[in-house]
Amino acid sequence: MPSADLPKAAEPNRAAARPSRPTGAWNFLRPLGHPLLLSVLILLAVRAVAVTWHYFGNGLDGRPQVSSPISLYGTALSYQLAVPLTLGLGLLLLWRLCSRLRIALVVLTAVVAGLLMLMDQVDFSLVRFVARRFSPSVLTAYGVPALASPTTALSLWHDAGHTLYSLGLLGTGWSLLALVTWRARHARTAPPWSWAWYGAGIVIAGSLYVAPMGRAAPRRTLMQPVEITFLRDLGPGEHEATPIHLAEAAERVRHRLLSPAVGDFVSDAHPLLHRPGPVPAGAGTDLPDIIVIAVESLHGRHLGFIRHQEPSPTPNLDALARESVVFPQFIANGYPSAPGFFSLHTGTLPHRSREVCAEFTGVSFDSLPARLRMRGYHTTAIWGCDAGFGNEEAWARRWYDDVDVLLPANRLGLAPIRGDAETFRVLREHMADGDRLRPGTPQFYFVANAGTHGPFTTAGAYFSDPADQQEAAPYAGQHQGDRAENFDAMLGLLDRQIGRLRAFFATRPRANRTVILICGDHSVSIAEPVADDIAAFPLDSTVWTAALLYGPGDLVGPPRVEAFPASQVDVMPTLLGLVGDTAPTAAMGVSLLAPIPAHERIAVAIRETGFRLDRTGWSLFVDATDPTNTFIHRSFSDLPRTRASEGSGPFLPGDAQALYAAVHAWSWLIEQDRVWPRDGQSHATSAELQGGTR
Repeated sequence: MPSADLPKAAEPNRAAARPSRPTGAWNFLRPLGHPLLLSVLILLAVRAVAVTWHYFGNGLDGRPQVSSPISLYGTALSYQLAVPLTLGLGLLLLWRLCSRLRIALVVLTAVVAGLLMLMDQVDFSLVRFVARRFSPSVLTAYGVPALASPTTALSLWHDAGHTLYSLGLLGTGWSLLALVTWRARHARTAPPWSWAWYGAGIVIAGSLYVAPMGRAAPRRTLMQPVEITFLRDLGPGEHEATPIHLAEAAERVRHRLLSPAVGDFVSDAHPLLHRPGPVPAGAGTDLPDIIVIAVESLHGRHLGFIRHQEPSPTPNLDALARESVVFPQFIANGYPSAPGFFSLHTGTLPHRSREVCAEFTGVSFDSLPARLRMRGYHTTAIWGCDAGFGNEEAWARRWYDDVDVLLPANRLGLAPIRGDAETFRVLREHMADGDRLRPGTPQFYFVANAGTHGPFTTAGAYFSDPADQQEAAPYAGQHQGDRAENFDAMLGLLDRQIGRLRAFFATRPRANRTVILICGDHSVSIAEPVADDIAAFPLDSTVWTAALLYGPGDLVGPPRVEAFPASQVDVMPTLLGLVGDTAPTAAMGVSLLAPIPAHERIAVAIRETGFRLDRTGWSLFVDATDPTNTFIHRSFSDLPRTRASEGSGPFLPGDAQALYAAVHAWSWLIEQDRVWPRDGQSHATSAELQGGTR
């Protein structure tokens, strides 16, 4: 029989014997099941939940923890996810290149992810309880045992909801990491790999950095993940070079950043600590109510009592100025609002490049409201804007009895600013409550308005009174008009509130025992032409605000104009002097009312781009990166078109270098926590207080 006719043996079905392999979309998605990548994704998911809880949850007092979450959340979430994703991509690449270390790398990734989850919870909890970021400096200052102290345990117990949430989120994340690691160790095949997915991860990580990098550095600091906080705290780039000796730093700061009138220093460990000068004759007997109004973006040139031109946008302020002590050369010590807030409250200058309010929450500072509380004052802070944006609110809640910053809309995640009429209505309500509930108790109020902030319009401002809303309506669309006219219009609306506040004072039982200090948190460029080579310095357009001080004659003296250099750091010693507080202070200014020769008064402004020293009508400007790049100009006059100096004024050739060195020394003292003694440490020890050192 021909072989062709023989029946063929049946061949085995090899295709059926082979295990089926996923194809199509499933095969494309398989690399996402890589155990190392899964650990990173679990970390990202847990962190996203933690960030969302932090920005939209309530604080210890039951109110929203972040006043304006919508404006910060997107950027913060991007930054918080970008960093661990970048770390994960690095570990993935190492896994691909080092085949012998793959299991070890999977375990290492899970351990690192678990550790970062723990650090996240500690970080957000510290912000919640004590308004501090978790960092090596915090560990150094307080020690690891503080995290397990009875005080910490009691705080967690009283905040049971947040504690259970933190433990639950942490437990869930750790359990998922353990499951992924266990499966990876018992897997029979190598995890899949895809360069396409790896490239996509790089693109995603890069895009996540776009939003935070568009923010100013101090704002980024408030949103940065805990990894960046640790790296910045450990890295040398964020710290000053250590001076030869603490005494050298003290010498530079005392003799270059403080008035010669400041003396009687009482501590070598904290070089600023000194006894203040004499106080007014009537101080300390009948304590006055005190109101400090920090006007947003106040430009001294636009105040009627400064420019003396008609028509004046500020008739009520002009009338008040005629009954007050006016300081036309008053400047802010920094820019923008947060440095101004801090200088007003602590009497200290800004750091040369970092925002103290946001970045040095673990450093101890003397403060005006805390000192006033010790003398029996009830203290209240009121904002018309988001006080959490520069971290002012966190400090205020340490220092004040009451902090009023929240609007009903905040619970929906939106935070419209208060119109000035609303802000001052809230002030009047607090004052009326104080008169009714605490008769005989002296009151201190700090008010930061928002209506004069750019773009100088009432659009979007919040008013609870329809009459106030109607008053503001004509200015809701004016951002399309002339910038100077718009600013004057908003200044005029603020001025109306000053008039109403004065009318309210007349109805109070302590109308004749009230002190009012009005200045700016900083200035703002309106229409001044500024040459490019000087635009980065602390010019009048960013720091000149002017100021006035109104009060009883036995405290502030007769109405007058004091034409000498002055700044925000002078406010704290001025007000402490009015209440008879002569205890040692770390304020870097001197009382505005002290009988000091004008040539001994100075004013300093510090920005990350340049420094300024005012003396006897002249200003010395120094580049923050190059002390040889300087110019000298008459204070509060039209700016030059170039950096060329008008003359030397009262300054010597070495003053620019000395100012540069002093600002760096001061920044080092901040970083070393050498500003104000901590409780339980050398708070001007008795030996130091009994024998001052110069």
